[in-house]
Amino acid sequence: MLPQFQYYDVGWPFINSFSYLPQSPSQQRIRFLLYTPENPTSPQLLDPMNVTSVNNSNFNAQRPTKFIVHGYCGSATKKWVQNMVKEMLTQNVNSIAVEWRKGAQGPYYYQATANTRVVGNYIATLILLLEKLGVPMSSVHVIGHSLGAQTAGYAGQGLDGRLGRITGLDPAGPNFEMYDRLVKLDRDDAQFVDVIHTNAKSLVLGGRQCVSELRKCAVTPISSPMEALTCPDVRMAYPFCEQHSVVCFMDKYKMLSARLRDVHHMTSISYFTLESLFFSLSVAVSMYICKSRRQQMLRSDIVSAFFSRGRLMPD
Repeated sequence: MLPQFQYYDVGWPFINSFSYLPQSPSQQRIRFLLYTPENPTSPQLLDPMNVTSVNNSNFNAQRPTKFIVHGYCGSATKKWVQNMVKEMLTQNVNSIAVEWRKGAQGPYYYQATANTRVVGNYIATLILLLEKLGVPMSSVHVIGHSLGAQTAGYAGQGLDGRLGRITGLDPAGPNFEMYDRLVKLDRDDAQFVDVIHTNAKSLVLGGRQCVSELRKCAVTPISSPMEALTCPDVRMAYPFCEQHSVVCFMDKYKMLSARLRDVHHMTSISYFTLESLFFSLSVAVSMYICKSRRQQMLRSDIVSAFFSRGRLMPD
């Protein structure tokens, strides 16, 4: 049975949506927008139920494929999504922006929480179609922000963990924090799972990320060759960090980015996009956590787990 046709209920462990049932793909108006080097600004629509939509597009099975999934009240046309697409295309990939703005819209966050299950399974359905067309599962990477990160977890579950990589950018905490691992992004959802935390507090303390992920990060920042968790703003995890850490990316010659003052829920996107840019340019980069908002930096020998992630990824 294809993932999008599975039966949905709100019984255990899916009690985190408080009796809200997921809406269908048509109700959510889920769309897959394909960008390639041949069409960098004008997306082509892919239909998981229509192989012709893929065959008639610029999709190239020989390229890596990267999905970008927005979060609550977001859309695939947001500036950060388009910026990420632009940077990805410099690496000669198929970039697919997942549009589910109707399912992610407010004010009913519980409904959006429930909808992530369908969106994730619909992504899995498209990936299964691509696999039939010769795409290796190991070459597929799903990147999700906030609710989109939890959505990516459902996509991985729908593929039995065979997905090549999932990157969670500040995974949503509300309705996921403290719930069963089956309802949120987990280390078993892909061959390689990495998470970037920049709002490292529980919801009750004013944060938005999933505190259970933070606890794993606090214990084991890099716990295995196939999992990495990065915490640029982790005063709870690392006592030497200030609440408003300033992270500076520097190379041998000059500072490559402006100081990021208030590390918050959207900053994980900037980190990931910068990382993609740096690796595509083969720039040797180190990350230092500043002691204050001034340019004073903690000159330590701590190896950045952030950029260690790249060395841990499978080929």
